[in-house]
Amino acid sequence: MSIAPKFEDIWPKYSRQIMKLCLRHLQNQSDAEDVLQQIAMRIWRGLPSFQGRASLLTWIYKIAIGEIRRALKHKQSYTEICLDVFLPDKQFDNTQIQQTQTEYDKTPFSIEIIEDAKEKKAITETEYIVLKARFLQPHETWKDISNSVNVDAARCATEHYRAISKLRVFMFVNHPNKLGGYKVIVDAFTKLITSKNILISTCEMEVFKEIVIKRNLKYRKAGWQNTLRSICEKVIKMIPMP
Repeated sequence: MSIAPKFEDIWPKYSRQIMKLCLRHLQNQSDAEDVLQQIAMRIWRGLPSFQGRASLLTWIYKIAIGEIRRALKHKQSYTEICLDVFLPDKQFDNTQIQQTQTEYDKTPFSIEIIEDAKEKKAITETEYIVLKARFLQPHETWKDISNSVNVDAARCATEHYRAISKLRVFMFVNHPNKLGGYKVIVDAFTKLITSKNILISTCEMEVFKEIVIKRNLKYRKAGWQNTLRSICEKVIKMIPMP
């Protein structure tokens, strides 16, 4: 009889791909983050009864698709989702699956930046607690971290994912020097918009130019926060990290 895998062992490996799946269908960062948390909770609760009749990734994706369908129905804009489209393929290779740290962990955060983000209310109190615990205990499991901060493991993982996105934007706006400085950021943005490998929308370009490059912090348009998070995630991939 096989032993069910532990949530803290598998969630860091799959959460990013599941988030991409949520974004692809919900087309809204906030909605996708909410659904991601529901998916994490269902996986966490269901793992003890996982019997291995299907592959773990297939089981996870069925849960994810079910939650996405539920969210779409709730928005009264249900679109049929074919499971076959999202089963493992070349974009989910073994190297990605085996990674315990995902791409967003490569951003050069520091405890000072986390503290500053909390002070300026860029992150919530729970996000701050989880971020700080993860930063100070990078090799601990989510279960261990959950015990230390009194937040369950599934919520720790999803709060961390949500906070990383906010903290990345906070660095672009408040600590550009930590990313190499203004010129490095402009060069990275220029490289991104000429890249054929990463698609960006006109809204993303406008938001980044206004808020990050022109420093127009009064800029406001519908959905600007989620759009800024999305474009910052793309730009940072173009910045060489030490």
